[in-house]
Amino acid sequence: MTALAPHLTAFLREHLPRERAVSPHTVKTYANCFVLLVRFASDRLKRRPTDLEIEDFGTDMIMAFLGHVEVERGSCVRTRNGRLAAIRSFFRYIEYRVPACLDQALRVRSIPSKKANKTLIDYLDRAEIKALLDAPDPRTRLGTRDRAMLHLTYAAGLRVSELVSLQLRDFPDRSLSTVHIMGKGRRERVLPLWKETQSALRAWLVIRPETEVAEVFLNANGQPITRDGFAFRLAKHVNAAAKKQPSFLRDAHARSDRRYSQGRTMAWTCQHPEHRNISARRFRGEAADFGCAWRAGNQPWTLQAAVRHSDRHAQRRPQAGIAFGHAAPTAQLSGVKS
Repeated sequence: MTALAPHLTAFLREHLPRERAVSPHTVKTYANCFVLLVRFASDRLKRRPTDLEIEDFGTDMIMAFLGHVEVERGSCVRTRNGRLAAIRSFFRYIEYRVPACLDQALRVRSIPSKKANKTLIDYLDRAEIKALLDAPDPRTRLGTRDRAMLHLTYAAGLRVSELVSLQLRDFPDRSLSTVHIMGKGRRERVLPLWKETQSALRAWLVIRPETEVAEVFLNANGQPITRDGFAFRLAKHVNAAAKKQPSFLRDAHARSDRRYSQGRTMAWTCQHPEHRNISARRFRGEAADFGCAWRAGNQPWTLQAAVRHSDRHAQRRPQAGIAFGHAAPTAQLSGVKS
């Protein structure tokens, strides 16, 4: 029998950050998964977490845990599959370090992912997003910070993890005309910023506390704001009748709204390296163009027609000056005056 504790510790502290060089966000996500798994196994086997062994985590235990994640915790299929991915990664690590568990690791890694329903992503219309961006009170320090966070998240289509990890050095010039983003999968991109976004950022940087912390957005204690902290502040500014998740600003960015997405068309957003997942970019596009087309023509266009409409519109737009992953002048992207 092989104790779980030393191998799990080495996996989280050595293998992931040093050997695989994954981001701190990934390490934290994996750690949260194993907190839930160890707690579940401990309750099920009536043993302390330190007494658990690798052999306790066979396919039956893992399948029971995945069911617990979906049914008792109420998580969606994508979350369930994310937990399974973390477990598979751990047993792939075990394969090379505990030969006695090779067969067990093979069986656990063969557990299939569950197919999830593909639903259209909800988003806000132009009036709603404007109301949200204007919700924070610019007369207060937190309101100024929140306003800058909301403008930047929406205008640049950032993930929440990208926003909270943004550092001062990621703005290469003092005019704040562009922002450098290190995205998921270590994909880099440099994005132009609309002038109102620049103004909101500048207002925050003027009153930002002087500190050695490199992150741009700080909490009341002078520490980098967390994803939970951003979600809490976002909830305060979102209309109670339209409860959204923190990622809705990134999803709303996919709409071809010139004023609030810096003039980028749906085609630009979908082709961007950060939207490499085919299903993700297609569903963002379908939701966006269907909504715009329906309001424009007051008729329930089919999703396929809406996508074709977007493609034809994109083909008529000039493509000069667009280099994915590099800064391009806003005027070249949108045709609007700066």
